[in-house]
Amino acid sequence: MSIPLFYDIENLTMGRSNPNLNFSLKQIQTNLEQTTLVNKIAIQCAYADWSDSRLRLLKNEIQELGIEAIQIFDYSHKRNAADMQLAIDVMELAQSRPTLQVFVIVSGDGAFAALAKKLHEYGKTVIGCAYEGQINRILKSVCDRFIPIPTPQAKIEEIQINEVSENNNLNDEIFIMTQKVLQDIKQNSEQANQLKQGGIPMPQIHQILINRIPNFDLKREKYSSKLTDFLKEILEETDICLYIDNNKLILKEMLTKGYNISSNKNQKARTQFNSSSKEVVVTGKP
Repeated sequence: MSIPLFYDIENLTMGRSNPNLNFSLKQIQTNLEQTTLVNKIAIQCAYADWSDSRLRLLKNEIQELGIEAIQIFDYSHKRNAADMQLAIDVMELAQSRPTLQVFVIVSGDGAFAALAKKLHEYGKTVIGCAYEGQINRILKSVCDRFIPIPTPQAKIEEIQINEVSENNNLNDEIFIMTQKVLQDIKQNSEQANQLKQGGIPMPQIHQILINRIPNFDLKREKYSSKLTDFLKEILEETDICLYIDNNKLILKEMLTKGYNISSNKNQKARTQFNSSSKEVVVTGKP
């Protein structure tokens, strides 16, 4: 029997903040094909923000297996846009392709329990596929069949490399996320104006980072106890044209202009002073 297969990549990676990519999409397919309910995989879609550079490790396997990578831009931090799009696509397919009787959802997210129930109303069979210890119990109970996936473990070699290497800091999650926030600050019209008009105070920058990055201070402090030192390290290694001056974040170009303006004012003051001095000398003659 031909089936459509839908991957919730964020659930497989166990979140976006520190994705674990030690799983095999090929093995998931193999496990599914060993069941009596699956004869052929007709449609495969994987939902994620594929612009995240950390997901590049999945690229070769995605292409090899013929999986369609669905790009999702998460417009809200409170709701998962990938889950919403996956559910919409599943229901659209259930109505437009009546010959498809079995649907496979690779996710342990309890939000899909309602989707599974709705598919049952359309007379469809639902197979759930997720990590054994991380599947929502309600989702598991409403699925007609559940296929467990071994929970991925980080490789010991990788942990050791991350601990001893001092040159890979900028590849760490906290560095990547901070770079993204700094880029966004430059693109935000209100904050861009602040950067041009004297800079953004560091307490404000700190608050923005805390709001945007979960556990920011905890992750950052293992590299530097001072926020300014941490940001300087990031800015030195990127093309982000920002600079820390007088405990503010400002545009480098504005800093240069500021120095030029200051120099011009000083030069003008010296000229006026010299002129005044000459006049005093002249008028002081008998």
